[in-house]
Order: sequence, then C-alpha cells, then structure tokens
Amino acid sequence: MFSPTRMRHLEGIILAKDERSVLLGLGALGVLHLTPIPVTKKPVRGASPTLAHCDQVLSRGKEWAIPKAPASELSLADADSILKHMEIGFDDLIKRRQSALNRLNTAGEYCRKLAPFQELPIPPTGPEASAFLHVVAGSLPLDRMPVLRHGIGPNVVLFPLPADKDRQPLVALTTREGRHTLDATLKQAGFRHEPLATADFAAAERERSAAEADLDTVEVELRALRDKAAPPFAAARHSADTERRLSTASDGFLRTEATVLITGWVPATQSAVVEQAGVAWSSGAALRGSLNTPSQSY
Repeated sequence: MFSPTRMRHLEGIILAKDERSVLLGLGALGVLHLTPIPVTKKPVRGASPTLAHCDQVLSRGKEWAIPKAPASELSLADADSILKHMEIGFDDLIKRRQSALNRLNTAGEYCRKLAPFQELPIPPTGPEASAFLHVVAGSLPLDRMPVLRHGIGPNVVLFPLPADKDRQPLVALTTREGRHTLDATLKQAGFRHEPLATADFAAAERERSAAEADLDTVEVELRALRDKAAPPFAAARHSADTERRLSTASDGFLRTEATVLITGWVPATQSAVVEQAGVAWSSGAALRGSLNTPSQSY
C-alpha cells in the first residue's frame, strides 16, 4: 500500500560554476525530484565536454564486444587511460583474427573444390604426369556441358561430378596425341583447371587446420582481454550515463550567464538535509538561502 507523504517545494539560485557539484550531490541523495520550468526560449548551452569525452571513450570499444560489468570506482580519466593501453592489444588481435579467417576461408574453398576429385581412381594431372594419358580436372559453367559434349573428339572420356552451385566439376581423359584438341575444346567451353595432386589437397587441409587453431587461440585471447576491459569500460559507460542525466536536468533550468535556478520537490522530512547539503556543495557566500526557501507545501 502506498501512503501519502508530505512534500515541500524547494528552489534556489546557485552559481553556474557550482551547478555540476550541486546536481551530483542531489543525485547521490536521491530524494529531490527536479521540476523543469516551462519557458518558450532558454539560453543555448554548448555540449558537455565531459559527455563528448565519454562518447569518444565508448566509441573506441564498439567493435570490441566488451561484456557488461558492474560500474567500478574508476574515474573517467583512469578508465580512459586503461582502455587506451588496451587499444593496441585489441587492434592486434582483431587483425590476427581477420587474417586467420581469411586463411580459413581460402583453404576451405580450395579443399571444397578439390574434395570431389580425391576419391577418383585417376592418374595425376599435368603435362608430365603420364607417358600415355592426358588427364585434366576442373569445372565449367553448367550451361556449357552440351557445347563440350558436342565438341569433343574421339578417344575422350568425361567424368562429370555432382554440380557445385553454377559450375560442373569434371575430369577428362584422352591420349597424349589428343591433348591439344581436348585442351582447345575445353577452353572454348569456359573450362577452369584445378590441380589434382594429392599433396596440394593435403597441404590445403593442413593450412585449414592451422588457421582454425590460430583462430581458436585468438578468440581465447580476445575473451581474456574483453573481460579485463569490462570494469574500465563500465566506468566510462557509467560516466556517460551520469553526464546525460546532468545534461537533461540542466536543460530544464532557468539560467543566466552566472547563475542557475534549481527547483524541485522533496519529502518534508528530508528538506533540511537537502538545504544543508546544498550550501555545502556550493560557494556558501554566493548561495545564501539557496535551496532552502519553501514556497509551498502539501
């Protein structure tokens, strides 16, 4: 059940230079509900340099995928310094990860292309591979197979393999004497050669395994660095949230170049605490009676 609480309306004029410390203190107390004053036109204030600094720190970690962590006691300056030192490590790891991914994709694509040919009982390809046979392996566009079948001469054997996307893998065999005719026909059909040497396929598989291992290592190092970066990043995020709340609160105040009018509601039992604290957070001589003049209550 909610019970009504007697509230008191407080207002006071503070020096503009004390605005930040007063607002931070009020936020820490958590008992004053600030009430913006509706006016048609307010002085235009520049963007908070501290908020701009926070956003700059946070933007540095967008691609780092840093996990959330409880807000730490670090200051923004300390958090910024720690993250700057980590930036080199993150940049290096991200580059290493991209390099490993590129190697993995290249080796994987090479293995994928060669895999269909590995189980075929055919001799190796190449001009010196056999004294009697000429063997070629590769692929051509699917719609060029009829052209190839129509154009091949005698003594040619074709071994079509399952289609791969829009290309038709195949192996072609002919005699040594017929190799020039076969090669010319394949070229006209858009044939693309692929090596069939077992050593090439084995080397590609080793490269793929090495790239996978490197990628796993990089991911472990990245996770460790992300965990290490989480506390200072949380501190920077907390500072950014605080600065945005301060900016939002300040936008609702009437102000001159030198002074700011703060108004709000506080439980009557807490008004004395707010009044005393308000003087402590500001320049006392310039703040006589600020935040301690009750204008109405209920």
